[in-house]
Amino acid sequence: MIEDRKPMWITVDFEDFSHDLKRSLQIEASPSIRKKSLDEAYFKINNHLKNFHNSSKITFFCTGILSKLYPDIVKRISDDGHEIACHYNFHDDVYSSQVNVFEENINEAIYHLEKASGQKIVGFRAPRLSIKASDHNHLDILSKYFLYDSSILCSSKEELVNIVNKNNITNLEIIPIPKQYISTIFKNYRLGGSYFKLFSSRLTLKVMDKSYESNLNPILYLHPYDFNGNDSFMVGFSELDGLPILRKIYWYFRQYQWNKIGNKSSLKKLELISTYYCNQGPLKELI
Repeated sequence: MIEDRKPMWITVDFEDFSHDLKRSLQIEASPSIRKKSLDEAYFKINNHLKNFHNSSKITFFCTGILSKLYPDIVKRISDDGHEIACHYNFHDDVYSSQVNVFEENINEAIYHLEKASGQKIVGFRAPRLSIKASDHNHLDILSKYFLYDSSILCSSKEELVNIVNKNNITNLEIIPIPKQYISTIFKNYRLGGSYFKLFSSRLTLKVMDKSYESNLNPILYLHPYDFNGNDSFMVGFSELDGLPILRKIYWYFRQYQWNKIGNKSSLKKLELISTYYCNQGPLKELI
């Protein structure tokens, strides 16, 4: 029964890995989106919510470029009742962006996201969680455009309060991603990303339990490529033409961490976790 399970919040950083990698390597002149792969991933995510969470809604953090190049899927997600939030314009690290460039990209992302979804965009998550807790300047920009941010890693309620007070954050709700110390090997185990894919459900559940006991909301962050269990988001070897041969080989195999290793078991892991924890809804309901 749903009532017997602890609360959690499932979130998805909804991006096209292949597009983002090609752009970061500067090997594609005309950007494209793998629509079929994104459709397949969204179907699996939505189906999981129907089967395990009584069709409850979640938050999809979408990049602005995805919304620009494939607005139909953002509209579909929104029409299904899910929250659309901002995952920056491109999948770039926030800390590497000058503040004025950061603000320009925020404005462009919001424009495309609101146009496609019909929603007011109130939430933000940085690609690769690339906002530091001490980054006053970027946090100040976020407070101008959003009601909440879900980019900062945190291990306790006390740490969260210290971050908010130290940065004098008053107009932006910080909804952190929990991290926990499990052992000397797992000092900062996160609730998502490669940690979720590469390690056991038992470890993820342990971190969720520890976060819950520490009065932190157990928030999972997942990705479309976590669910496909194939190489549909992989950039092929020939697509990497133009790179020096050693760099080409490196980036071809480097993709395995995100697109191959552990992907086939991700959905089963989420199903197991969902027998103990139940999704509570979009993050915007926490503010």
